[in-house]
Amino acid sequence: NVVELSVAYVPSPVDARSPNAVTVGSGPGIVHRDGWATPVVWSRDAPEDPFTFRDTVTSQPVTLGVGTTFVELERAGLG
Repeated sequence: NVVELSVAYVPSPVDARSPNAVTVGSGPGIVHRDGWATPVVWSRDAPEDPFTFRDTVTSQPVTLGVGTTFVELERAGLG
C-alpha cells in the first residue's frame, strides 16, 4: 500500500518556521494497491480517527491491503 494524500500545510504551533500537515478534513488522494492506482477522496474527522478513502468515480470505499502502508503527504495545489 502506498497512499498519496493532498493536504494543506500551516505553520507548526511549536515552531512557526516548521510546516504542519493538516490531516483532518478531506481532500483528494491516490491509493496504490495491487498494481492499481485509484483516485480517492480521503477524510478524517479527528486526529485520532483512521483515514477513510472513497473512489472518486464510484464513491465506494477503498480498502488497504494487509501489511505495511506508506503515506505521502503532498502539499495541496502543487500537483
